[in-house]
Amino acid sequence: MKIAIESTIQALTPEERTLLLERRPTDAEAVKKGVRKLLAEVRQDGDEALRRMAREFDGVELDALEIPRERWHQAAAALDPAVRNALE
Repeated sequence: MKIAIESTIQALTPEERTLLLERRPTDAEAVKKGVRKLLAEVRQDGDEALRRMAREFDGVELDALEIPRERWHQAAAALDPAVRNALE
């Protein structure tokens, strides 16, 4: 996968690479202000804020905020051993 991505990036013009790789918000202060607001909501309302944000941003209703341990183990078992070792 890495090779395919690098090959694709190399096919871009220097201007296209700059546009792709140096994506910064045009109004960084507005983004920071928005993030601060979201963090304040989570600090104040905790899990309910996270559920509210999941509804608002992702359009989903969460039954739980934590992934069950069994699903963790299944996902870890499915990983390439080299990836798993790197994560551990």
